[in-house]
Amino acid sequence: MKNLRELNCEYNQLRSLPCLNENLQELSCSDNQLCSLPSLNKNLHEIDFNNNPICEIIDIGKDTMDICKKQIQILNNFRHLYWCLYFKKQLKKWLWERIRESKIMKQYHPNYLFKNLQKDTDLNKFLDKL
Repeated sequence: MKNLRELNCEYNQLRSLPCLNENLQELSCSDNQLCSLPSLNKNLHEIDFNNNPICEIIDIGKDTMDICKKQIQILNNFRHLYWCLYFKKQLKKWLWERIRESKIMKQYHPNYLFKNLQKDTDLNKFLDKL
């Protein structure tokens, strides 16, 4: 797969493509159902993705290859940001439940405080150190 220089995957009803290798020079993926494209490498100099839904966003016929690569990168960055924001709440909940809550419970549990507090210990200073 590392030495692949040309990829022809027309008429397959593909919805997405995997990451492309750095040696790929020609990509022909027209007449599929592509809604996105992976980031395009610097060696790619010919691409054909006509008759795909992504053609409504990016038109290779009007723009140069460099502009298309930048548009695809911007689109991929936007998708990544969207999914990060979409799952932000679940991630925060997971981090709290799996990581932070247990540490806090252990650190401030009455048994821990009882073991580590002395009669003459200043409670405020002790809690500040935690």
